[in-house]
Amino acid sequence: MESKSDKNRRTVKKSKLCDVMAMPYPYMAWLCMSNDPDNTTTDNWTELHEYIWKELELPFGDALFLRSFNQNLPGQVNLADQPHILKAHAHDSLHFWGDYQHARQRAFDRQDAEDAERALAENNFTPRVWVDHSNNRANFIHSANEGTIPAFKDSSGVEYKNFNYSLDIAERVGIKYVWNGTITPYISQDTDLPYASYLKDMGMSRSKRLIYPLLNTAAGNSRLGQFLPSITNDNKQVWSHLFPDGRKLYCFIRYGTWEDADIDGLANIISPSNISKLLERGGTCIAYTHLGKRKPSRANDKQHIPETTRAALKNLKAQYEGKSLMLSSISTMLDYLVIRDNIVIDDTSGTINFKPDGIRFKKLTPEDL
Repeated sequence: MESKSDKNRRTVKKSKLCDVMAMPYPYMAWLCMSNDPDNTTTDNWTELHEYIWKELELPFGDALFLRSFNQNLPGQVNLADQPHILKAHAHDSLHFWGDYQHARQRAFDRQDAEDAERALAENNFTPRVWVDHSNNRANFIHSANEGTIPAFKDSSGVEYKNFNYSLDIAERVGIKYVWNGTITPYISQDTDLPYASYLKDMGMSRSKRLIYPLLNTAAGNSRLGQFLPSITNDNKQVWSHLFPDGRKLYCFIRYGTWEDADIDGLANIISPSNISKLLERGGTCIAYTHLGKRKPSRANDKQHIPETTRAALKNLKAQYEGKSLMLSSISTMLDYLVIRDNIVIDDTSGTINFKPDGIRFKKLTPEDL
């Protein structure tokens, strides 16, 4: 007799002889943590490392600042000042090239990316994931995109080299996945998303949840559709994106709210009720947070991680050990989805072939698989 959990497991490709599961068996859903390292002090980092990666042994990847010049947050942990962090637990993400916000006269320049490339090689670190930081003009997508434009032309046609450009260097050091600059309120990507369910997770009233789907259907391609809530890329977790310089990389979306993007709000983002939703829907989730940031009301608390967040993280561990919820780094999840979606099954023989996607995998090797 088929169990409820078996029914909840999705297949993405079927043939007469074999099926391709949406995610690794026997897991029903998949969650990653996308942590921006803003505000993380040495003490906070140590507590987070000891609890999340050592005590609970959650297999998340982490993000880091390569350097920090922020004059308002002078104690931020970064690779240049605390090189031990890279080997302490798994990392796969860069938060920009470092923190150049509130740096006064120390603005970002392309040469900083070139210096970062050398530092990454020296530390034998190949990052796969990129997350823009704050409103830096040299970001790739979020708030600005000067980092993706090699040169500018004025109205006379005179061309000027752009010293904020660094996407070519990012690709060279290993970046394949770029945050698309937005967050979604719906806790389940890589699944079909009913518009009414999306509106409900946005907190829309019942009346709007009844009317908006009708308006959305009626709008079609008309201007009315511009004023209605829209689902990003049909609720995909990862998709290819063409940047202004002609490079094609993958983009991904994060789940959460701006208000809950700290260690206190993480208890809401990964609450047992939200995890139950994710398991029921059977999709993926990249949870957006700042593990090192806390609410000002708790500024003087000796314990950085509140008990509510500790309990929510313990629930993740229980679901992971129970083989219900897959946990991993972002790059592991997205690599899996890319390979999965490029599988070709021969209906006659049942042979599974892997077609290189041309962005992340120029060719596929046994080690990749």
